Amino acid sequence: MHQTQRIEVQTLHPLQEQRMPVWRTMYWDVTSGCNLRCKYCFRDFDKPFERVSLTAIDDTIAWLKEHASPKLKLVFFGGEPLLAYREIRKVIKRSPPDWQFTVTTNGLLLDKEKCKFFRKHNVSLLVSMDGAPISHNRFRVKANNEGSWSSTFSGLITALREGIYCEVAFTVLPETITDLMKGIHLCWSAGVRAVNLNRVDGWPTPWDQPLLREILWHAASWWWTHKDDRPGITIWPITKTMRELALNKRMQENRMPARAFARRSCGACHGSLGIDWKGLLYPCHRMLNEEHILGNTSTGITNHSKLIQIQKLEREECLRCPVFPCGSCHVVWDEQVCIWNKIRYEVCEKAVRELVWPAMQNNTRM
Repeated sequence: MHQTQRIEVQTLHPLQEQRMPVWRTMYWDVTSGCNLRCKYCFRDFDKPFERVSLTAIDDTIAWLKEHASPKLKLVFFGGEPLLAYREIRKVIKRSPPDWQFTVTTNGLLLDKEKCKFFRKHNVSLLVSMDGAPISHNRFRVKANNEGSWSSTFSGLITALREGIYCEVAFTVLPETITDLMKGIHLCWSAGVRAVNLNRVDGWPTPWDQPLLREILWHAASWWWTHKDDRPGITIWPITKTMRELALNKRMQENRMPARAFARRSCGACHGSLGIDWKGLLYPCHRMLNEEHILGNTSTGITNHSKLIQIQKLEREECLRCPVFPCGSCHVVWDEQVCIWNKIRYEVCEKAVRELVWPAMQNNTRM
């Protein structure tokens, strides 16, 4: 594994002279506890259970009102955030009306009462469900090692029936990639419109690259074939990459400069931060450790050297890669994630060349 490039940080100006980014997205870990023991999770759940206090809620809301965008997107994370459902209710009720809320949940604690509240306050859900039952139950287990698929799917159906906008997050592993399309079909039949494909950093099993290429091609071509049957369906990041590549190809054909869709691979310390249950601020919800503390919501950001270090942190290999920016983290980079991103990009290029571009020439919209 390559080492992250070290950055020399110069002496900084005083706090009042620092220009802070506009914080548009915040990931708030409202609890350290979880009712699952997923085998690939990056969190340590052997530590004592903690949840956000009323003081931390008041301090965080006050800090966000002053420093975040009026259209802030606040994502409740964990652990399992619904273990702190009462605290989440307090946050939502005390927040400005233009803030947007998403709860990332394993779905086990979703019921009609919670869903009615979420529907009333226009809260969306991102449900972690690794597709088909066999794949899900292999890695997403309860404390007694029992699979959790039936409980998760039941919670998802409850939310959909209450009219809540739900997306589903698949954690895709080499061991479960063959079930990807089964999971996608299952979600579409339940009424889910968006599936997010996530990788695991540091997973020891290498990708079967021809198999990965074949299955991602199946997903891309399936989406292209069925996108008009149910408007708005998305397989992220495949759909996003295909749209961007297609638009760039059209601009190049018209002798216009290709559009730069993103300047960075990640929004950490640029437009987003992580907050924990104590009100401590971090570059990202994946970096909740002492090394990456930026400050807290009571006193604000005080560790400006760390803030600027993360802002400037980029691997030279990534900057030279045609796939950049791919959305991967420079701090927890590993080779297998890189392989995933390169094959995904290759598949999307093929899909644009063979499926999308011929249709666009015939004035078919994406």
